[in-house]
Amino acid sequence: MIEIKLLGCCLAAEKDINKAGSSEKITFLGQQSQQNPELWAVSGEASGIALQLLTETNTLIPYGSEGSDFQLIEGDNMLSFAVKLIPNMDQITV
Repeated sequence: MIEIKLLGCCLAAEKDINKAGSSEKITFLGQQSQQNPELWAVSGEASGIALQLLTETNTLIPYGSEGSDFQLIEGDNMLSFAVKLIPNMDQITV
């Protein structure tokens, strides 16, 4: 599980904010897997695997997408994600 902590969030007054806060999207950048365009490539000596990124409810976040909406509130926010190593070739080297 990966957790990203956003500290001291100040929601803009001009935004249409409901009681739950502000709905925002997060985009993850990195190198795309050549074998599976929905996954992130792994660098270094490992080969035959890629990274799959999921929301905390196990919804796939495909490479290059904005992902799901995240409800943010004033102050601190914690965003949780899961990462899986996925085989994307017949031969895996680690």
